[in-house]
Amino acid sequence: MRCRWGSGRVRGDRGAQAVEFALLWVFALVPLILGMIEFGAVMYSQITITQSAREAARHLALNLTGHDEAACGSDATCDAKAVASDAAAPLTLDGTSTYTACPVGAIQTTAATVTISASALLPLLFHVTVTGKASMPCGG
Repeated sequence: MRCRWGSGRVRGDRGAQAVEFALLWVFALVPLILGMIEFGAVMYSQITITQSAREAARHLALNLTGHDEAACGSDATCDAKAVASDAAAPLTLDGTSTYTACPVGAIQTTAATVTISASALLPLLFHVTVTGKASMPCGG
């Protein structure tokens, strides 16, 4: 086929630029959209774990009771673990959580601290472990 004057294209190549443009955008936009979904899932997991650590630290700092004596004994961290599990309901807590309770009658110079790790199975490809840390002065 002959080229038209000044166009530099052969008549059979019509629409090839549109197809190339569409393919380029598919391969550029799909990873970008999937990355945004994954990032949103990680942020949700991080916020949930941090909030559950905050709730557990508050529970330990105020020495709240109400736990099952038969299952926990007199350990205040058993309640804090239950509070953290309830607050992090969609996520599974790992065994790497640490709880430091306030001694009974402690003053506000000491603090209850909680560190919680959780496994977050993201919707697409990755498996991530997020960590939440919280601290609260004893007595509130």
